[in-house]
Order: sequence, then C-alpha cells, then structure tokens
Amino acid sequence: MLNSVRTFTFFSFVRSTLALSILVSANLIPTLAQAEPKIKIGISVPLTGDAAAYGTDIKNALVFANQRLFNSQYELVIEDDQCSDREAVSVAHKLVSVDKVNYMLGFGCSGTVLASAPVYNKAKVLVIASGTGAPAITLAGDYIFRTKPSLLIAANLLAKEMSKKYKKVGIISEETAYCQGLADATAKSVEKLKVEIMRQDFHSSSDDFRTMLLKLKAHGVEAIFLNPQGEPGFINMFKQLRSLGWKAPIYGTFLPGTPSFINEFGNKSDGIIYADLQFNDQMLNKQGIKLFADFEKEYGKVKSAEHYAALSIVAFSALNKAIHSGQDAKNFLYKNTFDELVDGFSFDENGDVVSDKLTYALKTLKSGAATLYRFDNH
Repeated sequence: MLNSVRTFTFFSFVRSTLALSILVSANLIPTLAQAEPKIKIGISVPLTGDAAAYGTDIKNALVFANQRLFNSQYELVIEDDQCSDREAVSVAHKLVSVDKVNYMLGFGCSGTVLASAPVYNKAKVLVIASGTGAPAITLAGDYIFRTKPSLLIAANLLAKEMSKKYKKVGIISEETAYCQGLADATAKSVEKLKVEIMRQDFHSSSDDFRTMLLKLKAHGVEAIFLNPQGEPGFINMFKQLRSLGWKAPIYGTFLPGTPSFINEFGNKSDGIIYADLQFNDQMLNKQGIKLFADFEKEYGKVKSAEHYAALSIVAFSALNKAIHSGQDAKNFLYKNTFDELVDGFSFDENGDVVSDKLTYALKTLKSGAATLYRFDNH
C-alpha cells in the first residue's frame, strides 16, 4: 500500500511539473515574463597601441556615466578599434550588422571616425565622438557629431603665437588623419602670417626622428612643432631632440600636458607651449566638475588629457537626452541646446560642437606642471 501511494505521488509531481513548464513556455504566467531588453550603444575606442591611454579613459568614462547617471539602463557594446582605420571599419560592420546598434559613442582617433563614417551614415546610426578634432570630420556626414571642437581653432592659436617670434618653423607630423589635418591647418595659418614652413611627415611605424630633426636644424628653423598621434611618439621625439643638443623651442597639442609625459620629464620639459582644450574647471559647470571628481575617485587619475574623459561624459549626456526626447534623436541633437554638464552648448549644421566653454587655449609647462600660457610671458 505504501509503495502505491509513493508511486501516485511521484507521477502527480511529474504531471504538475510538466504542466507548469507548458504554461511558462506559452507565456501564460505573466509574472515570469522577460524584462524589456536594454538599448544598445556601441563603443569604438583604442584599447591597445599608442592611443590606448586616451581610449581607456574614454571607455571608463562612458561605463561610469552609464552606471552613475543612467542607472545602467544601456547595454554598452565595447570594441577595440586600435586607432586603426581598417579595424574601425570592421568594428562598424560588426556593431551595425551583428549587434544592431542604433547609437555610437567613443572614438579617440579622427581617422577611425572618418573611415567608419560611411558605414554609420548608410545604416543611419547616430554617432557622437568625443576625442576627435580633425577638420575633415566637419563633413563626415549627417549622422556624425562630436563634442571636441575642430583643430582649426588650435591651429590658429599656435600659428599666431609662433609668428610673433619666428620666421622659420619646422613641423614633424605623423601620417594620420588627426595629425595631418592639424599640420595642414597650422601650416596654412602660419604661411598666411609670412612665416616659412619646413615640414617632415613620417609613417606611424617610424620611431627614429633624428634624420628629420637634423634636416630641420640644417634648414635653420627657429622653432619646431612636434605632432605625433600619441604620448609615446611625443616622448620619443622629445628625447631625440634633446639628445642632439638642439634647444629649439617646442610647440605641440595636448600631449605635453599628459601625465605620462610630465612624469617622464618633470621640469626638464618646462617652456613647451601647446594648444589644448581648456582645463575642466573652465569647461564644466559645478555639476560637471563634481561628476568628474567622482569619476576619478572611482577610476583613479586619468591616464591621458583630462578632456577625453570629460567630453565623453558630456557626449553620453547629450545622447541620453536625445534618446528620451520622444523625437527623432538626430534632429533633436541639431535643434537643441545642452547644459547638464557644460553651460549651454549645441551642435551646428555639420554636427560640430558650438560653445564658448568647449574650446582651445594655449598652455605651457612650468615647474613640471601644466598651466595656462600667459601672452605677456615673452
């Protein structure tokens, strides 16, 4: 009798379990329904290679913003584009065709935006790049926006400053979209100011600059603009320049102000003048400054120029507002002003950022630290 009771109980349990499984698979139990999937956002950044420092800062800032500002409501699909045009195109095809993203953030290299823009424009994927200043991005397409202003502004600042003191200026520039765009703009601006330019371009695989430096010295250049893509290149150039015993005044963009360069040379690099985005406490409002401080508490001090992380959070904030506007996100970006982290900025008809705060300034190194360059220094 006991065995039959056990048999009945076992088969009753099996039938009940089977019935429950059928109900669940048929979606007849609403409490077990799946949650709505998160909105996917693609992230294309250099996480390996010479540009890895600022790619990592961008990635960390976007992950932080998703968690802190947006309660992790987005699924971030992060890809390493290696600061390579070819790899960026592969990443774009994967994110569009496989991951089905409708929005893109990141980008630490101008060339990766320019190379992948046709893919994103064709798929109508909205892009807000945060670390790309090449002038050519202005015409990259209707779906391409950026929170870093065009390097034309930086080039004009450098040209005006160099032309005050020198009649012959040398430029050593890497063959990337960012560097070539900056070199072209600077050379054009300097030549308009009646300054002679001697320019040397090099492939990204090159690491010996002595021959180029000696040519510039023999040509009688009085100052030199060092224009590589990343910190390792600038460090190498600076070492080789000083090893030749040449005390030529040095100009650049943000690279001399990065932690890796300052930690390497300290006050031995004093006097370098460079164009960079303004300091964060000048660009960001109180909310933005506090948020950036919280970011560095969690992730540590940035490894590259601070604007890469700051402008990435600003870009994410603008995209979030557009996504939740109830309007077409692209049109919303073109037509509205954003002031959550920066007081009042917008995008022009080309997707370029327009702001009195998000702009370039001249800086210099003094006592091994970055400071605003005062024009009465000379």
